[in-house]
Amino acid sequence: MIASRQQTRVFVVTLLMILLIWGCSSDDAQTEAVDQDNQVSQAQANERQNDIDEIQEMLTEAITRWRHGDVSVLYDLEFEYFRYETSFDEYVELNQVKYANADTVISITVKDVVFFEQDSADAAVQIMFIGPSWDTTYQHDSYRVYYENDRWIRPYVSHPTLAARFKENRLRADSAAAAEAEGEDW
Repeated sequence: MIASRQQTRVFVVTLLMILLIWGCSSDDAQTEAVDQDNQVSQAQANERQNDIDEIQEMLTEAITRWRHGDVSVLYDLEFEYFRYETSFDEYVELNQVKYANADTVISITVKDVVFFEQDSADAAVQIMFIGPSWDTTYQHDSYRVYYENDRWIRPYVSHPTLAARFKENRLRADSAAAAEAEGEDW
């Protein structure tokens, strides 16, 4: 019986050691997985913050230039298809542009951004106006912004549906050109 008690103790101690070692290694694996998830989440948060900063910079530059009479900033923020189809001279003659002004807008501040996929977002903004007696008023609005050609834009006249068609057609044309070039190598 003494031998069996001693064997039982050795077995129990060995089992406890195995469980302890297994439990610790499992915690390390779980901790490592959580750390990796946290790093990914932090990287995504940093990327989103960079996007928010870029949207704020785009809106600040746009309103500053527009307030000083530079409507070329509006043209620069149109979709690529529109700039391809419409010259700047034609653009400034559009009633939407010709009669638009921003002389009372002092600032646009991004308050929150909701991102959709990778190519668009809704920016909740606060617009600060200055009146004729130098009083300030605020208006809250939501601007749909789009990510195109490695930058955020806020089109004033052009439409996202037409931009998507233009992009699809361009991809098809590029694909056809690549296939044709590949065929020429024969």
